Amino acid sequence: MSEIKGKTAVITGAASGIGKATSLAMAQEGASSLVLLDINAQGLKETSEEIQKLGTNVKTIVVDVTDFDQVKKAVDEAIKFTGAIDFLLNIAGVASMAPIEELDISDWKRIINVDLWGPINTVNAIYPHMVQKKSGHIVNVASISGLWADQIFIAPYLTAKFGVVGLCEGLKAESFLHGIKVTCICPGMVQTPIWEASPLKGFSEDVRKLVKYFALLGEKPENTAQTIIKAIKKDKYLQVTTPFQRTHYALRRHFPRLFNRGARLFFRFMAYVLAKYRVG
Repeated sequence: MSEIKGKTAVITGAASGIGKATSLAMAQEGASSLVLLDINAQGLKETSEEIQKLGTNVKTIVVDVTDFDQVKKAVDEAIKFTGAIDFLLNIAGVASMAPIEELDISDWKRIINVDLWGPINTVNAIYPHMVQKKSGHIVNVASISGLWADQIFIAPYLTAKFGVVGLCEGLKAESFLHGIKVTCICPGMVQTPIWEASPLKGFSEDVRKLVKYFALLGEKPENTAQTIIKAIKKDKYLQVTTPFQRTHYALRRHFPRLFNRGARLFFRFMAYVLAKYRVG
């Protein structure tokens, strides 16, 4: 069992969505010090103000997680502020929506740099510190999209999230030798701004209204945060966040042919629904 009370944590993506909700949840669980990282200065300030009201020591650092030098500097500051880092929670993420044929290499790099290289950079900066102190817990928020292709027109996001799950597998294989725990969180749809604010290619802006309606089917960030907290406390390695998606995961593992046929029908349906929003 992992104890959160009295411990310290570095959390990326803390300015909004799941990152903000999880930062607040860690404070509510009694974390002694939190270091919050994000590229959004205003969002970080707002999260920090809410956490301070809970009596938790908090430091915010504006950082681009795709830049290792910035990440390393932020981690060094975090260690000075906390004394030692007990938890790393990688939650920062971005997305895009585009047919593969509409993508150029910069579109792929933008998503993969944040969603995959971001976690790699923070792990690379913090893991040696945890090895030295022979303890720690790394939580990487991947996605259902890191376990199977659950949607069309999001290929870079899928690629990055599969990579995050692979990163967790690689960490799990070695980290126990140093007393370090690993948790891989795979949320389904969550009501955050990630898709509403995502770049579009091959679609009109009107498609955002449809995406917003789909997002209403997802869970609130606060619910996802509570699932993350429970997974940490139970030292659980892989956690799919909702009963609906856990059922999908079980069906895919035990009935792959049937699941894949159903997925193709769903993808054809989505392509038909989204066809009216295609441009170019």
